[in-house]
Amino acid sequence: MTNQLNLQVVTQEGSYQALIAVNRLTCLGYTGRDQAKVRAHIEELARIGVKPPTAVPAVYRIPPGRASTGNSITVAAETTSGEVEGVLVLNGQKVFVAVGSDHTDRRLEAEDVPKAKAICPKVLSPRVWDFDEVKGHWDQLIIRSWVTDDKGRRLYQEDRLQSLLDPQRALAEAGDSTPGHLIFCGTAPVRGEVSYAQAWELQLEDPVLNRSLEHTYVVKVNKP
Repeated sequence: MTNQLNLQVVTQEGSYQALIAVNRLTCLGYTGRDQAKVRAHIEELARIGVKPPTAVPAVYRIPPGRASTGNSITVAAETTSGEVEGVLVLNGQKVFVAVGSDHTDRRLEAEDVPKAKAICPKVLSPRVWDFDEVKGHWDQLIIRSWVTDDKGRRLYQEDRLQSLLDPQRALAEAGDSTPGHLIFCGTAPVRGEVSYAQAWELQLEDPVLNRSLEHTYVVKVNKP
């Protein structure tokens, strides 16, 4: 069955609906332009047992059915966590921009990174922007995430997209421009330790046009 996402495209002139039939889903990893930050992210994952990548950036192919705009996801283990990312949504002649989370099973990641990523849903906001409206100031966009866990609610990630691959390089690394391709473009280092939070808040801020995309989801564990 085709995974279809009903997105609201918000532009400076108004908004309209776009139905996206997701046929390809790619997550890019270790995408920092600053190699020191890339090493920091590799090291923070190494502290929880994740092996370093064999190539940078890393490209992970995820089953298209994992894409979701829902406000809750169900996972198989308690050791999962999200990562806020900018998401490119390819739709023929148009490219949309969403905020998303590459949710991953961290315990499984220590054994098999592609499987750990593929086993969890990939969440993105149901509201998106037209890429044409932000491509001229892409580097000024800011990604943020907040988590709510046993330590309470706190800022978890924050960085400008100038720290990550530019979108043209992300498209080239993903390697397929057919409609229905979702590309998660990489994340920022976390503040503190990796969290296995119960709730995740995502934000992509556009300080030039004074607007933001936001999405929140909760995590439910399906225990055997």
